[in-house]
Amino acid sequence: MRVSPSSLLLSFLSVAEVAFAVTIIVLIADQLWPGNGYLTICNDITGVCATGYYEGVCLLTNNSVNVCAYGYAASAIGGIVSLVCIFAPCMPAMVACILCLINSLWYLAWAITLTVYNSKVSDSTSVAFPDGYPRGHYRNIVIALSWTMYACAAVSVLLAAKMRMDAKTAKPAQGGHAEEYKMQEGKGEIPLHPPVATV
Repeated sequence: MRVSPSSLLLSFLSVAEVAFAVTIIVLIADQLWPGNGYLTICNDITGVCATGYYEGVCLLTNNSVNVCAYGYAASAIGGIVSLVCIFAPCMPAMVACILCLINSLWYLAWAITLTVYNSKVSDSTSVAFPDGYPRGHYRNIVIALSWTMYACAAVSVLLAAKMRMDAKTAKPAQGGHAEEYKMQEGKGEIPLHPPVATV
């Protein structure tokens, strides 16, 4: 079985998407949604730090919408689909194309949602965070990784479509026409079939 360069590049991008998804999950769990407990928050401008007890504060949103849980789901499900796409050289091109398209739309929805909520969080304050929501640089890293995952998934769609076109053109012709060859010393003609190409 011949492996196309498109499928190898798609596998490489899928590995990158899995790595980005795992990084997003770790950043959300460790820095942006630490759960119940004491949280040390530092003001980026003054450098003054304060420690307080917070109950499950998601630093990706300033309202009741839990963008952190959505981040877990988006990264986990998208990462699983990307993990399957790593094996693109071994699967039918149409399956790879559909999986990459679904993943691309999934990551686009997550990146847009995250960007919209981050703009609201960055410009707001609350009783718990009178100086503004902390850890903005971690939010920016998660946003950058999310858009990068979408870009990788969008390129993967193009590569999967190229795989599909390559697979269609690489199929040997079925039912070839018999060619007639004249015998050198004979009276008749013998119909011979052309050799079948092996893949």
